[in-house]
Amino acid sequence: MADQLGLVTQGPGEFLAQLAADRRPVTIVLPDLHAGADPDGPAELVLTLDAQDHVRLVVETRSGTTVHPQLARPGAALTDIDEPQ
Repeated sequence: MADQLGLVTQGPGEFLAQLAADRRPVTIVLPDLHAGADPDGPAELVLTLDAQDHVRLVVETRSGTTVHPQLARPGAALTDIDEPQ
């Protein structure tokens, strides 16, 4: 993510600090978050990113996975892609 945003960082903490200091509006898309080897780590990062008012997140998770309830909370816009909409 840092590379795509033009930031040079050496870990999540430094990435978050630079992103917080850089107030440009940004949208981050994270597909298949539930499919990673350890999805809980990225889920924690998503929650931290969500606290930044200039960051917009689009995160894909499957219902029934451990990370889905963490991220599907009040204020999140949910779309069920299995629905015919």
